[in-house]
Amino acid sequence: MERAFTSDPNVMHGTPCFAGTRVTIQTFFDHLEAGYTISGFLEQFPTVKREQVIGLLAAMRESAIIDPTPFPGEDMFFEIFREEMEKSRALEDGTES
Repeated sequence: MERAFTSDPNVMHGTPCFAGTRVTIQTFFDHLEAGYTISGFLEQFPTVKREQVIGLLAAMRESAIIDPTPFPGEDMFFEIFREEMEKSRALEDGTES
């Protein structure tokens, strides 16, 4: 599986971005904090794929499991993660309306 995000000194001065794009990870979180849904974010940034967002959230989840120190916004993060995983499963199953 392709990496969901990268950091390249030649792209956005090394700021972490979604792989193959110039869309920063910070932009994603800024949009979530502003009330956007993940679907709304993806509409605004069509170069980012849903799988990349899920990959980012999964990496963050794994990191949180390895180091369970609470972080600001943790509850919001896990709620969004659960919602997006449910949507992904529904898409895979063909049950999303």
